[in-house]
Amino acid sequence: MIPRVFAFNFMVFSWSLIPLIAQEVVISEFLASNISGLTDEDGENSDWIELLNLSDQTIDLDGWALTDDVDDLQRWVMPKVILEPAEKLVVFASGKNRANFNQELHTNFKLNASGEYLALIRPDGIVTESEYAPSFPIQYPDVSFGIGSVDANSVTLVGPDAPLSYLVPDNGGSDVGGVSPFHELVYDDSGWNSAEMGVGYATTPNTDPYDEFISNGGDIQDDLYRLNTTLYLRVPFTIEDPTAITSLQFGARYDDGFAIYINGSPILASAYEPNDEVWDFEARARGNHSDTEATALEPFAIDLTQVNLVAGENILAIHGLNSSPSSSDFLFDCELMAQVRGDGSTQLIYMPTPSPGIDNGEGVTDLGPVIRKVTENPERPDLATQNSLTITAEVSASGEKVAQVDLIYRRGFLAENTMEMLDDGIGADELAGDGVYSADLSLAGLQNGEMIRWRIESRDINGLTSTNPFFFDELNSPEYYGTVALNPSLE
Repeated sequence: MIPRVFAFNFMVFSWSLIPLIAQEVVISEFLASNISGLTDEDGENSDWIELLNLSDQTIDLDGWALTDDVDDLQRWVMPKVILEPAEKLVVFASGKNRANFNQELHTNFKLNASGEYLALIRPDGIVTESEYAPSFPIQYPDVSFGIGSVDANSVTLVGPDAPLSYLVPDNGGSDVGGVSPFHELVYDDSGWNSAEMGVGYATTPNTDPYDEFISNGGDIQDDLYRLNTTLYLRVPFTIEDPTAITSLQFGARYDDGFAIYINGSPILASAYEPNDEVWDFEARARGNHSDTEATALEPFAIDLTQVNLVAGENILAIHGLNSSPSSSDFLFDCELMAQVRGDGSTQLIYMPTPSPGIDNGEGVTDLGPVIRKVTENPERPDLATQNSLTITAEVSASGEKVAQVDLIYRRGFLAENTMEMLDDGIGADELAGDGVYSADLSLAGLQNGEMIRWRIESRDINGLTSTNPFFFDELNSPEYYGTVALNPSLE
């Protein structure tokens, strides 16, 4: 039995291919937000729908219909078009209503990137041959959706509110070089305190920027303040098949320093390591990580070859550092993500590289929050009269709720910096709660003729992160949007 394209449980975007009845033709792929991809005969980036003949017979599509309205199954009726076995046909969903069999085909409707019903109807006007029902999920710019194989899935190993155990040590017994090292996979932490990811304190609560990152049970002021500068954390996470992990990504918010271990192996350390470079129970950070830097999720590269993952429970161990026992605040919050190799099964996926008219490529089942309508290439700023750029982006959930939106920017070829974008109706943001996130990007320090670039990154409550531009191809896709400051001496 040939599988019928069928979508179910739309509200949580759980999609699959369900074998129902034998099909001859399916909607194998479509693009509902064509910004810079395939162009039609008018040179326009119209949305498109791809049909595939699954049968071993020649199919005459005369009288078949495409529709985006469940109450109007014959909204756009196709002309006499012959589709050979395994042949594909691309129909533009442009609203131009062109149905001449020997010319480019255009439906009389456009696709709604926010999601809608889409179906192919047999010539009797009753039988549904292929459908995305009750609606296909929200779509991303220049990313197609359809039948394909999963390349890799992003999985949150340690995310917001992950359970953990912590200890403020008063002796060296649990040090990395101690008699019972806390960072090993096998270690008895039953006597430690319990909390959830996001630990720290602020001596001025409700006004400190760290408050929003300190989770349930994570206020450790009574344990750490004026007592020590070292904190040990153990965070368990589970992996079914370590061989399926293709990469790991780590991000942290921290004040003032840290080192991490996985299953006893040292992985990485932040800036502000101990002055004497000794990581023991009395270690303290050699400098202060500013509040602005500390509250931005800083990414760190992990060399997978240095990580000894096991099937079942693994341990992420953290040695957190403060710069002084009397410091007014402390913070450690992190996330650990993994890319997991797909199993090659066929299902409904997002394809960052659309493939109209050719074999569908690989993709993923979820790309995280949808980021659209980004401020891309604004008018070049005159630094004599302008001291900032307002950057906006429309961000919406594809599945889970949006947790954070960040503007990642860099001046010239300097290192990237991060600032949070808000939808609160304050300052640069015009209207609270409208899904448009804003940030004022300072031009301080920018020189005449110097470029400034940015991208938008958003994370949902499960830690799944998306970015715009996608930058899925290092050679053929953009990494940033941007502009160049005017240079009066050259203009």
